[in-house]
Order: sequence, then C-alpha cells, then structure tokens
Amino acid sequence: MVVLPYPALGHLLPLIHLATKLATTGIIVTLLNVNSIHENLSRQWRCPDGMDIRLEQVHCDIFIPYGIDAKALKDTDGLLESLERLQAPVEELVREMQPPPCCIISDYFMRWAVGITKKLGLKVVTFWPGNAAWSSIHHHTQMLVSSGDANLGLDENKLIRYVPGLDAFKCRHLPSYFRRKLVGFILEFFSVSADRMKDADWILVNSISELETHAFDAMQGALANKNFVSVGPLFPCHTSPRVSLRDEKSECLEWLHTQATSSVLYISFGSLCLFPERQIVELAAGLEASKQPFLWADVRHEFVSSEALRGFAERSRPRGMVVSWAPQLQVLAHHSIAGFLSHCGWNSVLESIFYGVPLLGWPCHTEQSMNCKLVEDWKIGRRLSDDQDVARGRVEEVIRDFLEGQGMGEIRARMAALRSTVRSTTDQGGTSHGNLKRFVDAVNVSAIAGTTWHGTSRPCGSPKNDAT
Repeated sequence: MVVLPYPALGHLLPLIHLATKLATTGIIVTLLNVNSIHENLSRQWRCPDGMDIRLEQVHCDIFIPYGIDAKALKDTDGLLESLERLQAPVEELVREMQPPPCCIISDYFMRWAVGITKKLGLKVVTFWPGNAAWSSIHHHTQMLVSSGDANLGLDENKLIRYVPGLDAFKCRHLPSYFRRKLVGFILEFFSVSADRMKDADWILVNSISELETHAFDAMQGALANKNFVSVGPLFPCHTSPRVSLRDEKSECLEWLHTQATSSVLYISFGSLCLFPERQIVELAAGLEASKQPFLWADVRHEFVSSEALRGFAERSRPRGMVVSWAPQLQVLAHHSIAGFLSHCGWNSVLESIFYGVPLLGWPCHTEQSMNCKLVEDWKIGRRLSDDQDVARGRVEEVIRDFLEGQGMGEIRARMAALRSTVRSTTDQGGTSHGNLKRFVDAVNVSAIAGTTWHGTSRPCGSPKNDAT
C-alpha cells in the first residue's frame, strides 16, 4: 500500500500515524514524500519494531524540508503547479514497486493522484485531512460560486444557510481561499478536486463522526458513498511513536514541571501562520501585561530578529518561556497547562480535545475560522479575534478573562465530555477503530479475491484481528 501525503506538516503527520496503524495489521506501507521532506524524515524517524513501513521519495523543485511554510504559501499558484508536475514521476515509481501495491491512499489535495490510481487499475482511496464540515464547504464550491458567496468583497456578516450538513454560518467563517477571486487555475483546482472526490471508493476523514453527525451524513449523501468515514483522531495518542520534522525543545517540559497545575497558557500558531510583526508585538505586550504564566512556541524566531520584541523573553522569565518549537502533545498532556491560544488548525483542535485543554482561537487562514466556529459551537473554547489587528489592551483583557473568568468552569466541563467521546472512538469497539478495521478488511478481501484493488492476486499483507 502506498501513502501519498500533501507536503504540509498538518497533512503529513496524520498520514504517518495512519500508516503506522495500517502497518500494525501486517500491511506493507510505503510513505512517498517529496525529496526534501524525505531526507529530513529519514533522519528524524525510525520504523517501529514489527512493522514494515518503507520511505520513498520523488523529486520536487521546491525545497520544503519542514513541509510547506508561510513563505511557500505566498505563491500558492506556483506551489500547486509544482506539485502537479509530480504526476509522471510518481506514476513511474509506483509502477516499479515490489511487491506491487494494492492501493494508493492519497491526500485529497494531491488531486492528480486519483488519475494515476485509476490508470493503474487500483481503487481510489482519498484522505481528507480536516473535518467533515470543511469537506462539505469545499465539495460545494460551485454552489458557493453560483450564489455569489465565494469572491472578493464579501459581506463578512452575511449568513450562509444552504451548505448541506452545516448550521447557518457567516461569510467570515468560509475558508480564506474564498476571500480571493476564484478564477483560472485556483478555481479549476478546487472545482476539479471537488468533482474527483466522487471518484473515490473510500474517503478516510481525520475527524470523529460523533462530533459531526450531520456533516458526515450530508457528505455520504452528496457522494452516494457510505465509505466517507471517520478514522480520527490521527496522532500518537498513547504509546505510538512520535515523529517531528523539527527539533522539539524538551527543556520546556522541565520548565512546565516547575509551574502550578492548570496555570500556564500554551501559545502556538503552527508552521503556516504568518502574523505581521506589529501584531506579534501587540500580542507580546498584552501577554506581558496580563501577568499570566505562558509557554510560547514561535517557529519564526520573532524574539531574536525583531528589535521591538528584544528583551521580551528575558523580562518574562521565570513566569514565561519562549521556544522555537515544542513537543505539542506532551505539552498539552502536562498538568500545568490551563489553556491553548491557537490558530485552530484542525490537528491542534483534536489534540486539545483529546487532552481536555480549553481553546482560545485566533484563526489565520484556510479553514481555521470554521474550525474556531466549531470550537465555539461545542462550547469548548472562545475566539480571540478574526483579525490580525488586535491592540495589546484587548489581548490582555481576553487572556485574563479566558484563564480567570467564571465561564471557564462550563468550558472545562464540556471539554471533559468531548474528551471522553474522542478518546473512546479509537478504542476497541469505537467508531473510528471500526471504520479503519472495515477498510483494512475490504482491502485484504478484495486483494485475495483478485479484484480491481490491484492487477495481481497479491494481498496487501496478512491481516491481524485489529486495526489498532
């Protein structure tokens, strides 16, 4: 089986964990990445004992060893076109693999992989990296375009009531790519991608169906496909091996050991968010004025490069700590963490729920504003702002109220309930566990029967009893 990720950290890491889950069933899994990520991953990660997970690479003309970053996103058209050029070398590599793969699991945003898969006579398995709500919005791009709600100059407060499976939401909660003019290559990319989802025999969704019942029902109906299924959350929840493309600073864990229980605000905006320097300055000033303990993971090294921020990290000690990156799962699991100021990337939302940490959302791009709306709807957190122009006084006020306000008791209680739901779904008998087992069984049964999962009678592997 081949796993083909989209080369961004939030897409890659869940697929690595999915590959690990599949390999526990006896399936041989090949992770196929662009060369710069492959080289970095090969240094950072080792295959767990008893599994056969192979790393392969294909040359790409963009250098992204840590995955797509904010710099690469500045030229979205060029980035997508570079990824389109991977089609021929990926096809050639897959054709030469031994043993021949029984299927390809490709990230939805590697849209051309569907054509390769069908050309090789394999059934189409698509990985959707976000929640079902985003998939419904994305799948109905043409509906939004036809209604005039997907273009520049949107009335951000206008309510959209017609997207299947979703309650009414404001235009401001649409993915950020709807805020640019959808024409040419970008419109074609999203529209064709939406159409190609209909070609998939299985769509594996990094979400939990119990959290999004209506959205899952709507997508299964829209696609006439009951195999649009939840398999999330996809991260190393318990004893599974952790993997990172960056140097995670373990000294921050030692610092957390010195902090009181439920006292620290963890701050991270992921690897793609690019706040302007003036906003980082206002955030730092508001945080400093709030006098709340904090751990801030800042991948851009703002506190080294910015004159305006010089001295902030030193002044904040010992109450606060700034690192370039942090082992997020271990941080969220720590008893000292009281809340998470986040961009509301979907992986971060799932991880926060799993560890029961309330969220303070500050969405930046793509579907993050919709993710933040779900956080608000589920009553497990709040929204700091939709804008990147928030004064330090407002930052101080919101952080204080978030950590010390009376409403935190209700948020924590609701988070505890969802935490139980999310944790149970990957256990024996849970929905995501059952969906993944059903997928593995279908792959192996089809392979053994010599059906169109592949061109030979070779099965993917010898299935064990569980997809754990």
